[in-house]
Amino acid sequence: MSKAETTKPTAAPPFRPLRTRNLYDPVANAPGPENKPFTLSRSKLEDFVRCPRCFYLDRRLGLTRPGIPAFTLNSAVDTLLKKEFDLHRTAGRPHPIFAKYGISAVPFTHAELDEWRKTPSGGAAYLDEPSGFLVKGIIDDVWLLRVEGKLIIADYKATSTGAGKSYRRRSSARSSVLLIRRGEPRRVGEEI
Repeated sequence: MSKAETTKPTAAPPFRPLRTRNLYDPVANAPGPENKPFTLSRSKLEDFVRCPRCFYLDRRLGLTRPGIPAFTLNSAVDTLLKKEFDLHRTAGRPHPIFAKYGISAVPFTHAELDEWRKTPSGGAAYLDEPSGFLVKGIIDDVWLLRVEGKLIIADYKATSTGAGKSYRRRSSARSSVLLIRRGEPRRVGEEI
């Protein structure tokens, strides 16, 4: 019997109907210096776009959606790509794939890069003061176009592109760019 035949699939996390943490409170999370901003991940914003009612049930009432199995392959590919690009970042040289496709870029070095890539507590963040929302998202990697001095936000994916997935990928990439442009990492452009 092969190892593949004996490996059991990862079970979905247990369904917890009502959550008491990370709930939006219109009084405690109202905009203003005396209140704590309400943190939203970019995936939660995408949930709102897909289904505002589901988002309300989740973030306001604590009715959590059923979990799904972990994407082990995606996590492994993400980790390996980050390690590989970090080797080239440390050496200050472009990744060989850049040369193969004629891209004049190097992995970007920044003091906050590890924080932008950290899960679950880190990520790039942007405080939208009028709403009191702190929007956070994980940045997979950042590359610097050497000639133009512009940044490329890389979003590593390990799955094939299907009809519905391309929108989510574009949305994920746009969210990352927004976080870099509007958030605290905004100073990145000034350092180039």
